[in-house]
Amino acid sequence: MQFVFCIASTYLDKLYLTKQSLYMYWMGKIISAQRKGKIGFQKQGSSRRIGKISYKSMTNEEKYSVIKGIISKFHIDTVKKVPAIKIKFNVTKYFKNYYELYIAVEKLYLNKTIACGLQARPITGNVLPLFNIPNGVFVCNVEEKEGDGGKLARSAGAFVGVLSHSKYNNVTKLKLPSKKIKVKF
Repeated sequence: MQFVFCIASTYLDKLYLTKQSLYMYWMGKIISAQRKGKIGFQKQGSSRRIGKISYKSMTNEEKYSVIKGIISKFHIDTVKKVPAIKIKFNVTKYFKNYYELYIAVEKLYLNKTIACGLQARPITGNVLPLFNIPNGVFVCNVEEKEGDGGKLARSAGAFVGVLSHSKYNNVTKLKLPSKKIKVKF
């Protein structure tokens, strides 16, 4: 047996309403999420992204010396909710500048010089290989494999502790934020 909802109106004889319009009549406006129905999956907005945040691959210039860059701008990636910095590097060979996006760490400010390479000192903001970092130092955005751009301790406030190095078989022990110890080759 089917029912039809009948409501008396002051200025019309009678209104015959469906179930959905009855809910709207009694409870107000239907929420837009109810009108849309089920959505399979949502796509992130690519127009708000600022770019790929990762380390560049090491060049010959970085292997034997240090490349210095200056922090030119701070960004907040609205999609991933990560603070990022835009670094301006000078290339003396081609007389050009190029920009890279890195994850921002504490104690950074505008116009601070950042060094990248094997000869860089292990201070806040510098980018250097893991085997050049002394024991007991906390680092962030560590690459699992060479050239992947950094996968470990990438979120804001996360860090990895360097426990020990073994120079014979090139092994480094790291203490992750989950208190697990990871061995990197």
